[in-house]
Amino acid sequence: LQELINIGDEEYGEYFAQFLYDKNNQTSYYALLGYSCCMQDKSYSKLIEIIFNTTMRIDFRVYALYELSIISGQRFIKRRIRLYEDERTWTESDLSLEEISAWDKADRPKGTAYEPHLHDKVQNPDPNNPIDGLISTINKKYYKKAYVSRSDIIGGTVNIGKPTNDEVADINKKYILPPTYKYFIENFVVKNELKQAINVYSADELVKRQFGFAYAPDGGLIPEWDQNRLVIADWNGDTMYCLNLSLGETSPIYQFYHDDWKFKKYANSFLDFLTKII
Repeated sequence: LQELINIGDEEYGEYFAQFLYDKNNQTSYYALLGYSCCMQDKSYSKLIEIIFNTTMRIDFRVYALYELSIISGQRFIKRRIRLYEDERTWTESDLSLEEISAWDKADRPKGTAYEPHLHDKVQNPDPNNPIDGLISTINKKYYKKAYVSRSDIIGGTVNIGKPTNDEVADINKKYILPPTYKYFIENFVVKNELKQAINVYSADELVKRQFGFAYAPDGGLIPEWDQNRLVIADWNGDTMYCLNLSLGETSPIYQFYHDDWKFKKYANSFLDFLTKII
């Protein structure tokens, strides 16, 4: 239900509001996301109420803080956070309570902390470069609701971002990538939380996504895995996609299951793979 509503669908706000204090943690979490999406700046009072409620679990208060920060455009998130961080490790001092109180008393001004911006290659794709055109099309198809997500607070970009020089250097030290795929990795970061079920890995997560396939948890190689195979994407975390580095630019994209390493050709190339996503 939370995925079906759109920003500003106020008529559904009260439906989600009734589950904000549900005893089931998952229910209350999605109710919070749904309510915030529906009500936008009309959600301020309830979000503030949750953030200041010391009887509630800390992670739920943090999620309310994310939503308040995003909708208000105010950088209430002062703690340095990571994509997979456990919000239960936060403390009372991380919640920016004094700053929120001051903002509330000042009639809740709207900020511009998370104004969306487009990747230059998405905004002006090179007509002679098929990757640019495909990523631009994916941006239009998957990101119709340019809703700022938790990962945008962390990464500072919206929808399609750019990798850092260090991330690209680490990838290039470790792998000899086919030219087309290398161009994608060096130029685009596709945000996880806006890609619906498909997750195409970017430079910021490519190496760690090889754990469980090429690498064991301790970092050692898994002997059953062909080290030429590079996992590049997944569908719902179960159906996996990889290419064969030894085949270079001619490598198809293979599909296999997380717990059943039987490979079959899914796409003729990385370009064909992106086209199938579209």
